[in-house]
Amino acid sequence: SPEDYEAEASNWKQKGNDAFAKKLTEEAVQCYSQGLVALDRLSALSKDAATVKISLLSNRAACYLKVASKLEDCIDDCSRAIELMNQHSTTDQLRVKVLYRRSKAKYLQCNLPTTS
Repeated sequence: SPEDYEAEASNWKQKGNDAFAKKLTEEAVQCYSQGLVALDRLSALSKDAATVKISLLSNRAACYLKVASKLEDCIDDCSRAIELMNQHSTTDQLRVKVLYRRSKAKYLQCNLPTTS
């Protein structure tokens, strides 16, 4: 049922948060990704499910932001989260967080040392 998928996604989000707090970035990415898979099974997102999905994308983007080779993935997750935010009302705090992460990833991309 939709509620089961939402609960599963929230559970994966918490596991990801725990891994992130322990600086286990790859494990956190896997947890957030599993949460997104659970929500992708829904034909339509409720407001609560959309909020969880936005958080999962934002949190996974935070992980990607720590790895230079994953900056494009960070930008993609942030852009997907912003799209969802435009469809569902969310807190300004979450919107600012996602916009900051996307901006920081773009800044870092432009300022990466070139290998030549």
